[in-house]
Parts: sequence; C-alpha cells; structure tokens
Amino acid sequence: MAKQPVIFIAVNSGTPPAQVAAYVRRHRIIWPVIVDVDRSFERACGIQPPVSLQNIWQVRILTPDGRLLPGSATNLEASAQLALQGAAWNVDPEGIPPSLHRAWQAIEFGRFSAVAKQVRKAARSRDPATRQGAEKLLNYVHQQIQQQLQQAQEALQQGRKWTAYRLLEQLLERFAGYELPPQVREQIKTLARDPELKTQRAAWRMLQKAQQLLRSPRTHRRGEALLERVVKQYPQTEAAQVAQQLLGSSGSGP
Repeated sequence: MAKQPVIFIAVNSGTPPAQVAAYVRRHRIIWPVIVDVDRSFERACGIQPPVSLQNIWQVRILTPDGRLLPGSATNLEASAQLALQGAAWNVDPEGIPPSLHRAWQAIEFGRFSAVAKQVRKAARSRDPATRQGAEKLLNYVHQQIQQQLQQAQEALQQGRKWTAYRLLEQLLERFAGYELPPQVREQIKTLARDPELKTQRAAWRMLQKAQQLLRSPRTHRRGEALLERVVKQYPQTEAAQVAQQLLGSSGSGP
C-alpha cells in the first residue's frame, strides 16, 4: 500500500470498455482505470494533440487544491513529487491491516458502497487490529455522511429543494450498505411529492438515460439526441445545464 498520499490513475482514450478490461486483466494492472470512451475526459484535460500512436503518453496532476497541471511521462518520480505538495490522505493508512488495504483504497477514492459489507463485517471481527482498522474507516465514512446530510439540511432551509433532494438521493447511492439516519428516506419521500420537483426529476431521469447511451459507441448518437431533447424540453432545469455541457464537450452543441 502506498505510504505517500499520491495515487496513479490510468486513463484510456477511445477504446471500448470490454477491450480495456481484457487488457487490464491480461497485464495484471492494479491501478484504477478510467475508460474515456468518447474522449471527453481527454479534452477536459487539455491534451493536445489528441492521444494517438504518435502521442501515446500524457501525464496530468490533480493537485489538492483542484488544479490540473502537466506532468512528465518520462519522469514519473518528479511528477509524484509535484503532486505531493500539500497532499494528505483522507484516512491515514497507518494502522490499517493488510486485509483492509483494498477497502481503505476504495474509501479513499469515495467508493464507499463497494466495500460497505466488508468494512461492517470487519468491525465485528474478533481480531483487534482488524476491528480497529475497520472502525477507523467507518468513522471517516460517518463523517462524510454527516457532512453531506448537513449540506442537504442547509439547502432545505434556504429553499433550494432540488439541491436538497439530489444530495439526499446521492447519500442513498454513495453510502448504500451503511447505516443512515432515518430522516434521509423520510425527506426524500416528502420532497418527491413536491410539485416543484416533478419537472426536475423527469429531466434528470432523461439525462441519466442519455448518459447511459453515451457510454457505448454504438448508441452514442442516440445519447446525443436525447441530450438535445433534454435541453429543448426542460430548459430551466439542472439536467438541461448538464446536457448542454456534455453536448459542448462532444462538439455537438450549438
């Protein structure tokens, strides 16, 4: 497990997910991998010229303050040192036993639900080291739950119902498998009945369908058409704003 708070992430541009998955298995790649099917991530990172056989290796560094900086593909150590400036783990891996290293990495990346069952089971372990490591991870997870719940409550108090609804829905998805306050589901049900949110919810469902279509080259054009429909049919919604951004990044926008 990495001792320093730097994690390398591989990005593949323009290759179907199945081919990337097969390559990762064949070469036993342990880095997290982003499959950038439509090259939108590549464009967002400002890669010029586009990745090709003549421009294979590119490195970008995401700094702790959210800046994206160029790195060196021929000197990864120097890139890592630059990334280390001001960096810190969300959860210090010190004291996390080997059996929970993968769970720690998932939580560090915000993939909370993927390891919920494992971490909750480890918290009941008879082994003190395993139990303490799991409790350390759970403490951080619960902090994140409370932080997002507080954001939702503040949005409600300010009358931003759609923002509150989205934050509460995200809580259910991000932290599936963990114990959540009962008020989360109760407030979602109440807000779902609010007439003001019906249009936002309908637009968001259409956006999600479009995003699913965009993931495959065979259905990409259908996804773009559905994005255009979101923009025209629900122009005042958050979904329309996201759809417009996606159309712009793919070069299909007006």
